[in-house]
Amino acid sequence: MPSWSFTPAESAYATSLARADTRNNCVLKTAHNLSAQYQTLRILGLKTDQTLRGLSVGVGEKSTSNAAHRATTLPSMPPPCDNPRDAALAVVHTLRAAGHTAYLAGGCVRDALLGLEPKDHDVATDATPDTVQSLFRSTAAVGAAFGVVLVYIPMPQRGRHTIEVATFRAEGAYSDGRRPDEVRFTTAEEDAKRRDFTINGLFADPPPEGESGDDTTIDFVGGQDDLKAGVIRAIGAPGARFGEDYLRMLRAVRFAARPARS
Repeated sequence: MPSWSFTPAESAYATSLARADTRNNCVLKTAHNLSAQYQTLRILGLKTDQTLRGLSVGVGEKSTSNAAHRATTLPSMPPPCDNPRDAALAVVHTLRAAGHTAYLAGGCVRDALLGLEPKDHDVATDATPDTVQSLFRSTAAVGAAFGVVLVYIPMPQRGRHTIEVATFRAEGAYSDGRRPDEVRFTTAEEDAKRRDFTINGLFADPPPEGESGDDTTIDFVGGQDDLKAGVIRAIGAPGARFGEDYLRMLRAVRFAARPARS
């Protein structure tokens, strides 16, 4: 079974980090702690529906007025979905019906092309966070300042699917080595080019609602070729990508440990 490999640029950058053992250990410990905190917050978010429903983070005084607006314009809840992909498609179709561009994005596209079952299904769109919240009854703006809203789609019996919906964005500098200082909303192409690795910079354009057929892959960064070759390649300069977000080094190692094909 073929395995992943790093490009010379990624390998050289990793080697330079390894020479500074003290600094590197500090970075990895910090990244590990941040990752654990993020996972804890995500789990808590999934378990506190009543608290998170309608919550706005990073939008200041607009939160109350936005919640009041949604209360008077709530659409009907999308029908229950058996699996995460159908839930993500329901989100895509709802956004398209409202006149927006919407694609499946990131890891679910990568895994599907590799013949693997995606664990999560994310959606990228040109709709702003406020617009996304206005179109769905159950949401949580856990990252509205960064263009991210969680949309909850019910399951047939009990429970729900959580679909992360992110507005196409470009990012400013990363002062803390974890999150951008600022973002601006932009195009799908620019959104793809701000991501970490080419294999994660892919979008999938599903067929229109009610039609059958395969998704159309949208590739602005050469990710499909790297998937076929089993190469982990940073988008842009590896040093810049890893310096922006230290957790990307851990993601690179995690990807390298996975089989390149199913």
